[in-house]
Amino acid sequence: MSRRILSDLVLYGLFGFIPVRAVAMPLQSYTWLHINSSSKSSSPIDKLPASLVAHTVQPAFVIDTGNLTESEQEQDASRFNQGAKTPVPLYVTPGNLDLRWSEKGKKGYVQRFGPLYRSFDYGGSHFVLLDSTILLQHGGHFDVDELKWLQKDLKKQPRGEPIFLFFHNTLGGNREIIDNSQELIDTIAPFNIVAIFVGSENQSRHWRTNGISCFATGPLHDGTYTIVQMTPDDAKVEWADENGNLVRTIVTLPLKFHPRTIVGFSWLDPDISILARRQFQVGLFGGRHPLDNSKIKAEYRIDGGKWVEIKRDDRGNFTAEFMTAGLFYGAHILTTRLTVQKGGIYTDYRVFLFEHVPPPPSPIIQWGFHADDSIQSGPVLGDDLVYFGSLDGKIYAVVTNNGKHRWTFKTKGPVYAPPALYGGSLYIGSTDHFLYAFDATNGHLLWKFDTGSPVYAGAALSNGVICIGSSQAVYGLDVKTGKQLWKRTVNTDFQSASAADNSAFYLTGKNNDLYALDAASGAIRWKVDMGKLGDQAGLPPRDFSPTMSRPVVANGRIYVCTDRGALIAVAAANGHIDWSAHPPSVSGGGYTSPVVVGDQAVVGSYGGAGAVYSFNLADGRPLWHCSTGPQNIESAPAYEKGTIISCSVGGTITCINAATGKLEWTYHQPPGYCFGSPAYDGIWVYQGSMDGYLFAIGLNRPPTKKR
Repeated sequence: MSRRILSDLVLYGLFGFIPVRAVAMPLQSYTWLHINSSSKSSSPIDKLPASLVAHTVQPAFVIDTGNLTESEQEQDASRFNQGAKTPVPLYVTPGNLDLRWSEKGKKGYVQRFGPLYRSFDYGGSHFVLLDSTILLQHGGHFDVDELKWLQKDLKKQPRGEPIFLFFHNTLGGNREIIDNSQELIDTIAPFNIVAIFVGSENQSRHWRTNGISCFATGPLHDGTYTIVQMTPDDAKVEWADENGNLVRTIVTLPLKFHPRTIVGFSWLDPDISILARRQFQVGLFGGRHPLDNSKIKAEYRIDGGKWVEIKRDDRGNFTAEFMTAGLFYGAHILTTRLTVQKGGIYTDYRVFLFEHVPPPPSPIIQWGFHADDSIQSGPVLGDDLVYFGSLDGKIYAVVTNNGKHRWTFKTKGPVYAPPALYGGSLYIGSTDHFLYAFDATNGHLLWKFDTGSPVYAGAALSNGVICIGSSQAVYGLDVKTGKQLWKRTVNTDFQSASAADNSAFYLTGKNNDLYALDAASGAIRWKVDMGKLGDQAGLPPRDFSPTMSRPVVANGRIYVCTDRGALIAVAAANGHIDWSAHPPSVSGGGYTSPVVVGDQAVVGSYGGAGAVYSFNLADGRPLWHCSTGPQNIESAPAYEKGTIISCSVGGTITCINAATGKLEWTYHQPPGYCFGSPAYDGIWVYQGSMDGYLFAIGLNRPPTKKR
């Protein structure tokens, strides 16, 4: 056994090691329920019939892993809370729909439903409810503070106490959508985790992830739920229908703690980025019973590709090697999967870097700056600084040529809004309700303005007026003082940056409208319904509205995209729709925010395998498209010096020739969702991600200008 594998085993609690804590309470017999409200009706909690709380043995409590509402609207939350007045306690976790369009953010969820994450004890077991959602997005992620809280919470529990986890997004299997799932797995590895229950599936399902039973419960609107019957020895998990009738017993889980089987992993070669061949060893160790390697199937894959079987070597160990040729430059994920007969699936995720095999040029990471929390919005470039905000509420300024910190300002809420830079001043909003103005050089606060609600949108400038869209209102502020010049009340909220010309502001709302507001007075010149494209999917128009797409002004037109896959050109003078374009080769593919490059509009698409498209500005005629592989969701392309930079939600940076659409180079960042648009100066690409890093990425060749 290698030293590295042995160190992993000690770190993650092999041999049953758990810190000694308080004395455990006696285990009791009782019943509890898991439901998945998965809202598709006005009041889905009404599907929790009286029979659930009128069993022969009344359940002690109910846990709902959402979605609690179809939207975050107050009326939906009120309906849920009214229907949730059951005779037994009901505990809930956030679902993606509860936060996907939330104008009040996670603070609003807390006000409506309670804590984002919490724990409680009952009958000698410990129950932990977590938040796996990403505000304004569909993917899954566990925040830094939450994982720190979880580790402290678990360490406080008595040794060997049975622990159950609950959250919304699926963990493990082939449906992994949590970008830092390995961090959660590492955190819980030393403890007696009996089971994990999730709510993002549309069916009842059971699987095992690293020896832990995982359960998804079918949607409540279909009348399904899960019954868990606890005894001092085990937990019996059963699926039931809406009348409380047992459908079938899924599994009986022992509550007593046993040494957990874990994955041991080791690279067999130096972990450096220029190797053309990588070798590794993997195995399962520990556990309650000895493992027979002949009954274990081992496989690996790179970045979600095809599974490749791993053979045993002469000593009976699972060893493999793979060539790095053909991989994108940058970070990659090696996933190993070991399947045990009747013992489930064990997985392990390892990040490795492949940058270049001489000769250059090839893309590399020039530097990386680590913020104190996730970065969800894109950066903006100044003369020698790059600016961005993060979910710890901080606004950062970092030197472009070396990644050194220049200044930081702490707001009182997470920062999701993209920054805007005008005339040496930086403007950026926070969920603490304020729009801030700074001296971009030194971070000196010039002024701040309270919008009365969280700010997610970016600001725009026209004729001395700064415009910011907030919840149900748009504000015009004096650029020098921050004094309110006008306020326009509207029946919608704003998420993306606004655009401006020399007399008007243009904003896209969640109500599916594109607004043109007079810069001097805030009067609505016109508004245009972008087309209720969401109705085609049986969803509200908001779900496919242009609110995620920032508009672009060029040649007397406003160019804006809808998430359903339309690039629309609107006349700035009167709001007339001049033309609309759809993906020419991918059906139903949504578009990112556009960027104007000369006589073309360029957009990214998540349809099919992911692509970047170019259209003629005059008539929407397709010019070229470049297949990028990874999907592009909200991150708008960037342009400078004849090249276009596109960033996928998975972090893949693609450099494309703007004239021909030819792919020039690709680089994959370390794991972490990327939702913000990159900044690009013609040499280096600056991009942040949910893992908290802002990277400067470019070709490993001497700069062509003074940095």
